[in-house]
Amino acid sequence: MAYILHKRISIPIIFVAVSVFFFSSCAVMGTVWESIKDRYQPYEFVGEEGDRVLVKFVFDSPSASTVWLAGQFNGWRDDRNAPRFPNAPLEQSVIEMKVDERTGYWTATIPLAPGRYEYKMVLDEGRVWQEDPNTEHVPDNHGGRNSIIVVAAGSS
Repeated sequence: MAYILHKRISIPIIFVAVSVFFFSSCAVMGTVWESIKDRYQPYEFVGEEGDRVLVKFVFDSPSASTVWLAGQFNGWRDDRNAPRFPNAPLEQSVIEMKVDERTGYWTATIPLAPGRYEYKMVLDEGRVWQEDPNTEHVPDNHGGRNSIIVVAAGSS
């Protein structure tokens, strides 16, 4: 009789324990997910360089072999033979993004004068042009969309 009573009590206790663990894990996983998903911002203002704002662009494309940043700020440069920023003026340069080993995201930091700019990511040495899905967009007049960034003085 004691064994049966013990078994009847044990099953509800185990059920409650498993339920508490499951739901607390969901809450923890939800919190973890919220902190991870908010980590990827398409750009952030990270400082100032004279009258320009330093903008760090971030892009997630794990399958890309190269990623360049092209837009109004560099004349939509995508020529692999063009000079590279920062050794050449931004307006005449290909802007190469580098993989951040910590996050796995492609990043590039460039100085931009205050203003509104359209841009895209150029993947795999010009084979694919892609807007960042995490930004606002405008039509690009080629059936696609351009990403938009608005830089204000003192944004950093």
